[in-house]
Amino acid sequence: MADIVSIDSSSETQQLVARDAAAFLTPLDFKVLVEVAGATGIVVDELMSKNRKMSGVIVELPAGDPFAWMPSADLYLLNCILHDWDGERCIAILQTCRRMLMPGGRLIVIESDEGRNRSVEEYERLLGTAGWKVRTGLMKKSPSCLIIEAVAA
Repeated sequence: MADIVSIDSSSETQQLVARDAAAFLTPLDFKVLVEVAGATGIVVDELMSKNRKMSGVIVELPAGDPFAWMPSADLYLLNCILHDWDGERCIAILQTCRRMLMPGGRLIVIESDEGRNRSVEEYERLLGTAGWKVRTGLMKKSPSCLIIEAVAA
């Protein structure tokens, strides 16, 4: 079972999440990071600052369609995205990431308590249905956010 990491959704706490995610993913041996609906790009910026050789791409609606296609990457980041969607749409996003994943790649899911509240087990089921296996959880516990790392099943 994955551990829970908690944060608030303010930009100050997003900066904290970015640092925690970067620490969690060290050593950063990824070449291409795709953040789905990355908005300000705080997390992408923090991760790229730890690995100058990594390229970062933010896929935003309506320009990108994470339900059908996104750039190929070895690290996908879904930062507070899945809580906006029902199970079927979550699985579509997760399957798109899985289909485009480079060999040896990973998926990081960061979720807040906004929108649909799902348990760790519910996220594990969604991930499993979409072809992912939860690898490990992250570092801190707090009531407002969770971070899950997954690999191809």
